[in-house]
Amino acid sequence: MAERAGFRLQAEAARVVPGSPSRVALVTGASRGYGRALCLALAREGARCLALIARDGAQLEETAEACRRLSKDLQCEHFAGDLGKLAELESLLEPVLRYLADAVASCGGGGICELLVLHNSGSLGRMDYVQNLGAQETGAAVELNLTGVMVLTQALLQRFGPCAKGGEASLRIRVVNISSLLALQAMPCWSLYATVKAARDMYMKSLAADAKSCGFDVRTLSWAPGPMQTEMLQEVIDTCPDPEVRQQFQDMQSQGKLVEVDSSVEPEQEDVASGVSGEVGASAARGRLPEWGAH
Repeated sequence: MAERAGFRLQAEAARVVPGSPSRVALVTGASRGYGRALCLALAREGARCLALIARDGAQLEETAEACRRLSKDLQCEHFAGDLGKLAELESLLEPVLRYLADAVASCGGGGICELLVLHNSGSLGRMDYVQNLGAQETGAAVELNLTGVMVLTQALLQRFGPCAKGGEASLRIRVVNISSLLALQAMPCWSLYATVKAARDMYMKSLAADAKSCGFDVRTLSWAPGPMQTEMLQEVIDTCPDPEVRQQFQDMQSQGKLVEVDSSVEPEQEDVASGVSGEVGASAARGRLPEWGAH
């Protein structure tokens, strides 16, 4: 039977629940905006351990400190680096993987540990009509918004997949891809952003199919939080060359129709991890919720 879903991963029989000491989470794009809001929500819910990744080290440290203030028992480490620079990914990811491995191992106690991965990092790329875009900026957008996500996910599954295999597995892996309506609906000047968002949605479905075939306890969700009042949205208003698109976002801003970041983090307090892997969900603020059922 399908269940309504929101961001928060909540209880079912023998599963990890919010407030349990057995949740370990990795959040990318954690330095500001929606990524920071996700981190703060996880800290408030009582996550055991957070690993934060973003390019801006100073803002990332601010996020980490804010999380620690919310939970005295929280272990929180941040790793500054650019997921779009593939040549540097190995040196960036190895300390992250070691930190997560130590956190998972410390769960102990014979219970189930949950590794929650939140793929939030990304950029608009340059907003312009297709014929005006160049090879270098196209490649850079794909590397940050798609290839980096894939490489990070592959590394996580290589390291932790065996621990999530079989009926007596001690680890459950939940992967949330922060998606967008633009993965489904084309708009002028959004080709770089929309194309990689659509590809990420399909990658989550492919990951879910592979995990099921391999017997891994891995579930995925592509979550579209809706248009939020963030620096990225202001960038759209300031730089989009298409007048109709620019006006649409200006109108949403002036009419108060943008989603508040905190409300999009927790649109519904119901379980998203108990359902069919690879599904695509939209923010409650957009009038619909994802449907989830059992495998």
